[in-house]
Amino acid sequence: MTLASEVEAIGGLLKKYYESGPARKQFWVDHQITRRLYKNTRDIQGGTATVGLHVGRNSGVASAANGESYGTPGKQTFNQTTVPLKYLYMPTRFSGPDIANSRGNAAAFANVMTANMDGALNDGKADLNRQLFSDGSGILCFLTGDPSTVTATIEPYLWGPANKYVDIAGLEIEAVKIADGLTAMTAHTRAGAAVVSATAIASATTCTITTTGQEIATGADGDAIGKYGATMYSNATSFDDYECMGLWGGIHNTDPIGSTAYKYDAGDAGNTAVANFTGPESQSHDWAVGSLTRTFQGLATASYSWWKSTVYGNGGTPRALSFSLLDNMLATLKVTKGAKISALYTTWQCNQKIVDLIRADRRYPDTMELDGGLKVNSYQGVPIIVDNDCPRGTMFFVDESELAMYVKEDFTFIKDGQGNNMFKISGYDGYEVTGKVYCNLGFMNRNKHGKIIDILE
Repeated sequence: MTLASEVEAIGGLLKKYYESGPARKQFWVDHQITRRLYKNTRDIQGGTATVGLHVGRNSGVASAANGESYGTPGKQTFNQTTVPLKYLYMPTRFSGPDIANSRGNAAAFANVMTANMDGALNDGKADLNRQLFSDGSGILCFLTGDPSTVTATIEPYLWGPANKYVDIAGLEIEAVKIADGLTAMTAHTRAGAAVVSATAIASATTCTITTTGQEIATGADGDAIGKYGATMYSNATSFDDYECMGLWGGIHNTDPIGSTAYKYDAGDAGNTAVANFTGPESQSHDWAVGSLTRTFQGLATASYSWWKSTVYGNGGTPRALSFSLLDNMLATLKVTKGAKISALYTTWQCNQKIVDLIRADRRYPDTMELDGGLKVNSYQGVPIIVDNDCPRGTMFFVDESELAMYVKEDFTFIKDGQGNNMFKISGYDGYEVTGKVYCNLGFMNRNKHGKIIDILE
C-alpha cells in the first residue's frame, strides 16, 4: 500500500496562490428526498424494523332483512413486513505531513482533515440519494457482451448515459452473471475487484469503461456492473442485497429484480406484461434468475395482491406523456387505493414534458413553495420534485406518509472507545477516517404509490 495517491490529490490544496473562498465543486448535488422523509430511529431491533400490516377486513359485515340471519362472523387480518438495515461506509485517508502542512500554510483554503471528512460524508449522502431511487440491487449499468479484456462496452440500467455512476477514476467495480447471480470476476474477494482507470465517450448513452488490476472476464450480454461489494450476490438459493431499497424497487408490481417472479412490468392496468428488463436502447435482459427468490421486505408480491404498486408502462418502448396518464394514475391511487399523494418525483426532462402539456392547453403551470424556500411546479396540487438520480423516463407518485427512513446510526464517523475517529495506519505516517450510516427505506403500504415508466424524454 502507498499513500502517494492521497498525497498527490491533497497537493492541490497546498499550492501558493488561490482565489479566496472554498474549492469549487465540479459536480451538482441537491438531495430532496432525504429531507422530506420521516426519520424513524425507534422501531429498530437487532438490525431490523418490523412493521405490522392490516391487510383484511371483517368479511361478515353486511345488512340483513328483518328477522333473517346476518352474515358469518369474520375477523380482521394482519401480516407483517421486515425492513433490514443496510450499511454504507465512507473511508478516507491522508498523510501526516499533509495535515501538518495544511495547518501551517496561510494560503491553504482548506484543512486536509476537514476537506476529506466533510467530503466523505457529502459523497456518502450523494450515494445514498442514488440508492433511494434504485432497487437495492446495486446495479449501475450492463455489459453488452463478453469483453475478456480491461475495456468493456456498457449500456444503461435505469439511468443514462451508461457511465453516469462509474465515471470515477479509482472506483472498484464487479460484474454479476445474469445466468445465476454469481460474480463474473475471478473471485468475490477484494483481489477480484476491477478498478476503473478511465472512461471514454462520456456523452454517449452506450460507452466504454476501462479497468486496471483485473479485467471483466467471462462476461455475457446483460451481466450487471456495480460497485465492488455492493452489488447483489447469489448464494445459490436467494439473493443478498447490500444497498438501501429505493423507489424503483419499492414502487413496483412484482418481486425485486433477480427473483424468479421478477418482471419489468406485470401488465397491470391494461399494460402489456413484460418479463425482461427493457430500455430505450433495445436492452432486453432476463433477470428472473432460475429458481432464486428475492422477496420485498420479506413478502412475495405474487402471494399478496395488496403488496404491489400501480405501474403504467408501455412494454419498454418510450411514448409521449399525456394528461390521461397523469390523471388516471392520480385517480387510481386517490380513489381506489386511498392514497394521499404528496409528491411526484421525476427527471428534469419529464418535468418539462408536463409543463409543455400545460402550456399547450393555454395555461400556466402552477407552482408551490416547499420547506426551505424551494419553488417547484405542481400538478393537481401535488409538487413535482426534480431529482438528478431519478430513473429516466419515470415519474413516481408517492404518498410520503407511507414511507420511513429507518435510521440506526445517522451520518457519523467510526470511533474507538475513547471517542477518537482518526486511526493510525500501521507502518505509515498516515491516518484513516471512516464515515458510516446504518439505515434503510421502509414501505408501510406499498399499494399507495405508483409510477409511470417508459416516458419519452
